[in-house]
Amino acid sequence: MELPRALSMALESRAQSADRARLIMAARELSERYRTRTGTGERLLTRDDEALAYALTRMPATHCAVRAALSWALECLADRRDIHTLLDAGAGTGAAVWAAMEALNLGEITCLEREAAMRRLGEELMREAKGADNGASAHHEHSCAQNPSAMTALSGPPAITWLARDLTDAAPLPRADLVIASYVLGEQTDALRLSLARRLLAAADKLLLIVEPGTPDGWARLMALRRELSARGGRVVAPCPHEQSCPIAGEDWCHFSVRVARTKTHRQLKGADAPYEDEKFCYLALARAPITPESLLAPAGARVLRHPYIGGGFVRLRLCTARGIIDETITKKQGKAYKRARKVCCGDVLSI
Repeated sequence: MELPRALSMALESRAQSADRARLIMAARELSERYRTRTGTGERLLTRDDEALAYALTRMPATHCAVRAALSWALECLADRRDIHTLLDAGAGTGAAVWAAMEALNLGEITCLEREAAMRRLGEELMREAKGADNGASAHHEHSCAQNPSAMTALSGPPAITWLARDLTDAAPLPRADLVIASYVLGEQTDALRLSLARRLLAAADKLLLIVEPGTPDGWARLMALRRELSARGGRVVAPCPHEQSCPIAGEDWCHFSVRVARTKTHRQLKGADAPYEDEKFCYLALARAPITPESLLAPAGARVLRHPYIGGGFVRLRLCTARGIIDETITKKQGKAYKRARKVCCGDVLSI
């Protein structure tokens, strides 16, 4: 999976005109900063060169993770075509916005971002890419982590507003059909995280999507948010195919992965040789109650939790179901179910 072509070209143009040595240094410093100081509430990025280094190294993975998570969440909503407004809370340089524009017919988008350097770059990239509609209409081959039926074509470029906003400010957030908070709640202190999540849910008229790193800590944060927001009326949409307590226990944790294509610049800034990286992430999608029963399509089956094992005439799957975590073996004798099982990937829903 990769960035929309117009966005990738705009980023590459920026990289070519920048001081490469300075970019590499900024990328290394940012990586260390985010690794050691995330969750402290500190400002981790303030300069223009840091914003560009961040966009070049993190925008592809963030975009692809949000794109996959959003497609899975939209599968479960009957009224997904009625989502036309977006609030991106902690928008950074706009990675989640581009992912949402590929998936939905959006008319109005509001991006909240505290750091001026990130806002400037996000706005400039959209302008240099000749409008968000060009990037959103550039269809790329979908990985198996996506559901093309969830995608709708844009009828025209949405109106996009960037606002300076610190999410720790306790004021109510602007309302929208869809609210996305990607890789932002983990940056908050424990004291502020639940309060912010409650305000995010209150701002979501139809759907709240939270994406976090696919680490044990990221998943633990999501489980705490799931309990808190479910108690406040949020209906679990995805990835859980039920609203019972999470059945995963012990040292295991729920996470998914998407393969991200790397450009030459991306590899240079990360000091990597491979032409791709695997972004591990976890996510939680909630519909804000009250909702009508017909507006939520509970998956008639199970979420695939691991990459399938395909053997001679059988497929072995680990599934999350309303009955708990089960290991299911589907054989060639089961016909259509076997053909479907051979095509599913980790993260997909499978009817059983």
